[in-house]
Amino acid sequence: MADKAIWMERVSGWRSSGISSTAFCKGKSFTAGGLRYWAHRLDEEQRGKPASPPVRMARVLRTSSADHGAARTRARRPTPVASGPAVESALIVEVGEVRVSVRPGFDTPTLAALLAVLGARGGGR
Repeated sequence: MADKAIWMERVSGWRSSGISSTAFCKGKSFTAGGLRYWAHRLDEEQRGKPASPPVRMARVLRTSSADHGAARTRARRPTPVASGPAVESALIVEVGEVRVSVRPGFDTPTLAALLAVLGARGGGR
């Protein structure tokens, strides 16, 4: 909490100075980028918004079409990628407990809609 108070003073001083963040930070122990970050963060907190949205991640595995059937039966281990020009690649996207096989030429809007639904449902749990 002491850091926040220090940055509140710095941001207040910068704003009341009327000069650029680069000029304000010259010769000080903090950077203009840090000052602007804290100014933004403090503004967001004052408005009641989080400083940054939560990060959502999905695990993606690349497999070959020959390995696809076997990948479903294995317990959450990445499937090795087969090499060679004759092997059609696929992506396996995991959201929670749900696995989606994505082959070349997939429809991007359909996949985006599916992932949105799965994400909203907590990955099918």
